[in-house]
This record gives sequence, structure tokens and C-alpha cells, in this order.
Amino acid sequence: MSADGELEAERLYLAAVGRVHMEHLERARAAAEMLGTEAAEATAEGIRDIVDEDAEADTAVRAAEVRNAAIRAMHAANRVRELEGKGTALAFGRFTTDAANGSTKSYVGRLSVFDGDETLLIDWRAPAAVPFYRATPLDRHGVRTRRQFHYDNHLTQDRRSRASGQTGSSGELVGYSDDVLEIDALDDPAQTLNLRGEAAVLAAVSSPTTGQMKPVVAMIQSEQDAVIRAPSNVPLIVQGGPGTGKTVVALHRAAYLLYDQREELSDRGILIVGPTRRFLRYVSNVLPSLGETGVVSATPAELFPARRGGVEVDETARLKGQPEMVGLLARAVADRCRRPKEPLRLYYGSRRVVLRLETCVEIFERAQRGSTHNDGAEIFRSGIVDALVDAVYDPAFFSLEDATSTFVESREVRSYLLAHWPTLTPEQCLNDLFGSPALLESARREAGLSRAQAKRLAAPRVRERRLVRRAWADSDIPLLDELHHRLGLRARELTESVRTTERDVEDEFELAQAMDRANTMRDANDQVVSIQRVAGTLDLGAASAELEIVSLGAEEEDAFADTAEPEADPGTLVDRFKGDRAAMVGDVDPNELVPEVVDYLFSEGVSVVELAIGDRSFRFGHVIVDEAQDLSAMQWRMVIRRAEPGSVTAVGDLAQRTIGPVEKWSDLLPAMGPVNEMELSINYRSPAEVLSPAEAVLAKYAPHLKMPRAIRHSGRPFRDIEVKSVHHDLPSLLLSSLGEDRGEDQNLRTLALIWPPGTGAAARKKVENAIDATALAESGYELLSVSSAECRGLEFDVVVVIEPSQFASVPGGLAHLFVALTRATQWSIAVSTRSTGDLFDLGDPDPD
Repeated sequence: MSADGELEAERLYLAAVGRVHMEHLERARAAAEMLGTEAAEATAEGIRDIVDEDAEADTAVRAAEVRNAAIRAMHAANRVRELEGKGTALAFGRFTTDAANGSTKSYVGRLSVFDGDETLLIDWRAPAAVPFYRATPLDRHGVRTRRQFHYDNHLTQDRRSRASGQTGSSGELVGYSDDVLEIDALDDPAQTLNLRGEAAVLAAVSSPTTGQMKPVVAMIQSEQDAVIRAPSNVPLIVQGGPGTGKTVVALHRAAYLLYDQREELSDRGILIVGPTRRFLRYVSNVLPSLGETGVVSATPAELFPARRGGVEVDETARLKGQPEMVGLLARAVADRCRRPKEPLRLYYGSRRVVLRLETCVEIFERAQRGSTHNDGAEIFRSGIVDALVDAVYDPAFFSLEDATSTFVESREVRSYLLAHWPTLTPEQCLNDLFGSPALLESARREAGLSRAQAKRLAAPRVRERRLVRRAWADSDIPLLDELHHRLGLRARELTESVRTTERDVEDEFELAQAMDRANTMRDANDQVVSIQRVAGTLDLGAASAELEIVSLGAEEEDAFADTAEPEADPGTLVDRFKGDRAAMVGDVDPNELVPEVVDYLFSEGVSVVELAIGDRSFRFGHVIVDEAQDLSAMQWRMVIRRAEPGSVTAVGDLAQRTIGPVEKWSDLLPAMGPVNEMELSINYRSPAEVLSPAEAVLAKYAPHLKMPRAIRHSGRPFRDIEVKSVHHDLPSLLLSSLGEDRGEDQNLRTLALIWPPGTGAAARKKVENAIDATALAESGYELLSVSSAECRGLEFDVVVVIEPSQFASVPGGLAHLFVALTRATQWSIAVSTRSTGDLFDLGDPDPD
């Protein structure tokens, strides 16, 4: 069977599973509708009996009956929701296991599907699915092959479609990738014919035409197994050169941990950090699927919510990534706390009030014990206001509320607070630091920076009300995160974060739609309110009390002050639940209860992704960093804050570090205690012909680093082609050279043009427009055009490196060239308008 025939066979099987699953879903919906109707009727009868004073029904008994009916309805609704899914594919993959008569085939998915006594799909959490996730080359669990299914956008289904009741359709099955865990199976052409992904590469390596390679394949699998199963509570650093499969291994480690430590990671999930969005989209098809939304992916610049798009020179970006920034920012925060040197004077009505200097200093020193800057600011604010209230206290004629409000809103008090201990956002603090020569000079001395370095950091200060629209450079993001860690949340932000969560829940699960979708009740709003009143299943007191946080009056100057929307007082909800029985059946707008009711009914449905997006301080159960060699010291600090202590896996290649060479990983990482270092030493994805010119380049900028061992040969030698004009000559060169070389080889599919750092968009577009992409497509090639920074971590069948000599003219350029050359899995070509000299010569490296 051809590969396309194999894919079609999988589609037919999954379609049959889907039809049986839909039958189960329809039966579950009918049951939920029936139980919802019963709950609604029980609620209505319960309210009538309780309100009717002549009724003989026992109130407690009736309330229990209502509660039980509601619980049955909610369980049925939850079952419907589970069957509908949340945008996750129904089937994740399949595996074959050893059997007496050959092998057995089992499919694993989001939940179990049975057709009579036949198991069509195994729930991924069931014991029978253990081999699918835990099998590794050294501990197969009886598994011979494992297949992962890939769908069209199945992880990005719109949240609205889920809330409106659509099923968990995940789009069309578009491909699959295989793992072969039994080496002997690679010798059987019948078993390797339809393989894709990693298994196909290993099968090619192990084929008879490549010699006796079984020991090499065994070594590859042994190294990968050690990485996948390494302890998760000790930071793991994996050094892997080009073609060693480090990305695939890291993603399999993610799947292994999510399954092996399901209880520990169910609420915390895994964060995958990659260099670019393009890279993260690329690896999304490699990550094995799981039944939970347990994986979040982000670039380093996406780890802190800020408006991005600022542009700066590379030298400034490298400076902002250095560890000296920690001292710079610490001093910048400390300088905003100024010890009082004079008393606070103001009028309360016609009465002159003076808060003595000694009192102000005492409150200041008490605030210094706060855990963060803004915590101290709140202590200082409340201390000053309380002292002023005490100063004007008059038991004969006194309103505590009026006095407090007067002092909070007083311009003199606000000015005093701002002068001595202002509340700050990270954006405000960084904007002030870079825009104030005095603040920057004080901070740079503390950090040990030169005046020239401070000058590079300086930037015009943006006015407060325009700060919200400021576009920050990617190198600013770790600095903002560092400041957020030091400043902490302001009281206003605490309030807004809770209210934003309320609005998000309401947008996602608007009550009438949610209840209608689950078919659990008629007249959902009124009935849910009645259930809560009669059964008393919700205690809103604590939750509402947390919302009653007083904003700082001094924050009127905040850029958000004039855009804040008025909010209903959530405390009124508590009052309506704490009245007598007659008040409980009064007029209540059910929509006011949406956040609390939905949170109660659907709390199980909140995903790790949604929690992480809404909380800057969220710590993941494990963090996996790919292309870790290019993270700056400040980016590393930001990443480590997102992980539980020690739960970090970093994979990368020091040879591909483009922001300055280092000799060992310990020179790059922050202090994390003991670190477990492993190495992937065999390149099985790229042929030796691709690595030869890359090795020559590596010897010129990092001779202390070694290339991984190459075990494949493509028969296509590296070509260094000199042309008169890239614009005029490259199009014909591609069609002639590549078309002729392709011949009968149907494996070459992707062709990438990789440009030097700093190449202008106009120059790239000019060449791209001159290339006949249609003709290339007819020859079997998909054309891509990327910069050397954009191609990190990606692979292409054929790579054409444009103007390699230009790479050496920028800082870190040779490392960029090394990255570009090693992206090819079949063939690499260099095209330039001038001689490359000894750039690709494997002779003696330069003394520098």
C-alpha cells in the first residue's frame, strides 16, 4: 500500500469510529435533556413548597431533593461536554504490540469508543494505553511501532464554537509520523514501506544500502531514551548538534512527562519555549497529542504581555540581555523609594493637619518590610492615610468613611505618596529609567556599566497617557518581566485581574448558551438562581470579599484611569443570598450570577492554557526550551520563573549560538543548582555532504566545539556557485540545477532560500519575485524564503544560502552561516556574487 493509500485507510477507520462516537453522543444528549427537565421541575416544586407557608413539605428534605436533581443534571451535562470535546482530536494515534500470531493494532484517543464488544478506541488515560506513552526503545512495553496522527489545525479550534455546542471536530487527518521501537522491524521492507517521520529516517539509515548500521541505530535510540526518561525534578541540559533529533526528543519527553506524571502536571501543564512562531507551528505537528489541553507554546518575547514591535540595533539588544541588567533594574526600583525629609502638611476642611516627620519616617520604614515594591507602596499609603485619620479623630462629630475618602483623594496626599513611594507598573518604571538621565546614571553605577553602555540604553521618555501604546523591543520583554517580579501587582491591578477573569468567564460561558448547549435545564437563568437559593450550594462570601480592594487614589494619573469601565458591586450578590426566606425569592437579575454559577458548574473545564494566559505569575509543572543556546541571561531568568523549581529541560547546540560563543553550558545558565547534562552525538538526519562545509565554518569561530558524527551520505556534494547577479542568475540556476538533480528522486520537497542577517525586505522580494515558483512546484519543490534568524530549528530538503560572505560582516555572522548550512537534510548550495575564498575550506582554522 502506498503512503497515500495508508493515509486514506486511516481516514476510513477514523470515520467509522466517529460515527459510532456520534451515536453515543446523541444518547448522552437525550439523557441530559431528560435529567435537566426533571431538575427544573424539582426546583420549581421546591420553591413553591418552601414559599407556601401552608405546605407540609419539610424544607430540608425538599432542598436535598432539589440539590440531588441538580447534581444528576450536571453530571449528565458534564458527560455531554466530555463527549463533545474541546477542539481536541478524537483519535491521537495507534500502536502495534507483540502477539503470538504476529502483532495487534490498537488505537488511542481522547476517550474510549466501543461498538458492542469491540474496542474501537482506547481512552488515553486507561491502563491499556500505557504502552502508547511509556514505550521507549530500551523499554518497549511490547510495542513494535507507534504512530502519531496529525490534523489540520486541531489544536486551534475557536473557543466560541466550543461554547456554542459544536462537537470536538478536529479537521481532516492530514498526515502521521511513526516510531519504530523494535530495531529488527527495520529490516522488514513490508513494515517500513509506509513509514513517515523519525521511523522513516531510521529505516533509511538501517537499510541494506547503508551497511551494518543496527549498532548505530541502537546507540541513537539509547541516547534518546535517556533524555526522554531523565528525572524531571533536576534541570536537564541536552547538547545536540545539527541533525541529532533534539527537538523531536524534547517533544517526546513532554508527552512522556504529561502521561507519566499526569496527576502532578494536570493542573500545571508544560510550557514549550521556541525561538520563533514559525518554529512553534513547525513542531506542533511533531508533539504527540494528549487528551488534555496541557501544553502551552510561546516564544521568549511572548512570556510577558506587552505591546511589541519596537526596533533597536543588535548591540543594544545584546546589552539588555546581559546579567548586569539585574543590578540596573534593582537600583532603578530602589531609587523610587525616597525616605521622607519633611512632614506632610494639608488642610482637612478648615483645619490644618501636620503629620510629623518622625511619624512619616516610621511608616516608611514599616513599608520597607513589604515583599515587593508595590506591596510597600500600599503599606506606606494606608499608613499615611490611617495616621491622618487618627490625627483628625473627633468622637463627637466624626465620619471614618468621609475622612478616609477625603485623604485618599487629597492632592497633597497623592503628591506626597508619589514623591516618596509611588506605585509603579513595569512599563512605567522602564520608561522612566531609560528616559531619565539622573535615574539611568544612578542605576548604571550600581550595575557597573560604562557611560557608553548607559547611552545605548537611553531612550526618549513617553508621556504617561501614551505609554499604553508604546511598542517595546523583544529585548525589553525580559526587563519588564524582571521589573514585574520586583514591583509586584498594584492594588488596582489586583482588582482588575479579578474583574477581567469574571468578564472572560462570562464571554466564554454565557449562562443561557452554556446551559442550553448541555440541554440540562429549561429557563436556565431562573432555575439556576433558584437551585442556588434553595440548595445553598454556593458560598459567595469569601470570593466577593476578595474583590473589595480599594484602588490607590494617587493613581488617577494612570494611563488607564479614564478608560476604566464602571463595575457592579459584587458584594450585593452576597447580600441577596444572606437575607431571610422571603428576600431569597425576590427580584434578582440572573445575569449578575453568571461568573459564580458558571465557575461552579464548569470548573472542571478550565484548561492550563486559559489559566496561564490570565496569570503572569503562573508556574508550569515543567518547561522545555528548544534552541536554548540563544537565550540571553535575562531571558533565562524569565523562563526559570515560569517553572516549578528544577523542572526545566533545555535542548540546544552551543555551535549555533549567534549572540557570542561560549565554551560550556554552565557559562550560559543562571544559578539553578545541580544540573544534569546529556549529549546527542549522532547526526542521522543530515548527510555528511551537508555537514562538511558547516564544519569548516565552525572551525573558524568555535574550534573548541565538535560536530556530531554523520552516518548518512546523500551522494550530492556541496556546491559553492559564483554568479554575476543573484537577482538575474538564481531563477535559472534553480530550475536547471535542481530540476536535473532531482531526476527520479521523489523525496526532495522543500527548497529554502536563506538570507544573511540584515538583508532588506526589498532585496529579498526582488529575488523572490523573479523566481518562477509555479515552475518549481511543477518540478516538485515548495519554495520558502527565510532569514538566518527565522530558520533556526527548521529543516528543509534543499537549502540555498545566499551571499555567504556577507554573513561574516555582522556580529555572530559565522554562527548564522553555520545555522543556515545545517538546515538541509539532503543538499546544500551556496550562491554568491563574490568569491568565498577559504570560507568552506577545512584547512587550519584562523588563529582568532
